[in-house]
Amino acid sequence: MAVEEQDFRVFNGEGELYLRRLSKALGEDKLKTVLFLHGAFLPSSICFDPSLEGYSWARHLALEGFDVYLLDFRGFGLSYKPHRHQPVCTVDNALADVRAAVEYILAKSKTSAVSLIGWSWGACIAGLFAGKYPHLVERVHLHAPIFERRDELAEKLEREVLRSRRDGYVGVALSELRKWLGGVEDRVLSSLISTMSTGEVTYLPLGPWLSMYELFKSGEPIFSPKDIRCPVFITRGEEDLVVSRDGVVKLFRLIPISQKQLVLVQGGGHFMHLEEEKNRLKLYRLSSFFLCEDFKW
Repeated sequence: MAVEEQDFRVFNGEGELYLRRLSKALGEDKLKTVLFLHGAFLPSSICFDPSLEGYSWARHLALEGFDVYLLDFRGFGLSYKPHRHQPVCTVDNALADVRAAVEYILAKSKTSAVSLIGWSWGACIAGLFAGKYPHLVERVHLHAPIFERRDELAEKLEREVLRSRRDGYVGVALSELRKWLGGVEDRVLSSLISTMSTGEVTYLPLGPWLSMYELFKSGEPIFSPKDIRCPVFITRGEEDLVVSRDGVVKLFRLIPISQKQLVLVQGGGHFMHLEEEKNRLKLYRLSSFFLCEDFKW
């Protein structure tokens, strides 16, 4: 059965955010309402729903009966692009964007809460939102959440990314982007990159990169796991070079509730949802299992 797609524009008080909805049958009851939150590299409309067949985590869930939404944060993808000297899409900005999207979704779907799936920096925003607005979040899946000090990554960001600031954005050479996207097949890389820029450099919001740099340098987390009260699922690929095993184990132990699970997926990297089939399908299926009503803790 085909997945139906709808596009929405959501006002966050400053500009219009892009929100995509994917559903197997728009008029039927759904298993759960799910909102995807992306990281610093790729907007949700690209990284969770690429045009390549079989690589869409979002469509996989929609085909299983979930009511799926994807948000592009301000400055990313199909959302509006603020023009300012200050960093675009700070943590506070992203939190406001999620709040606007969730309120829009809840009003439209007539449900009382959503489940969040956040990846990388987006997992930090998902954790922050879940802690700050517990009444709006049913469950949260944190995939490859960034949580610990990593001096070598702070130096890498400073050397390869942050030196190329332009107002509220940062210029990332597509050749460098390919290095960061290690583990993703060349044809997939080419498809993703072609949707981002036709030149040699793509400009991305500075906010996520700055907050990651500060975290990697200081070890001060973006969100407090002790504030989360809903069921939590954490996943990390064993070959992830950005998020360490010790980091996710530490995060898991700091979450105060008993309704939590941590799964370390053999073979997967930081971009596991876009990697070879056996890796990404493991992740898709684990996510679906966690989100289902009959999940046994």
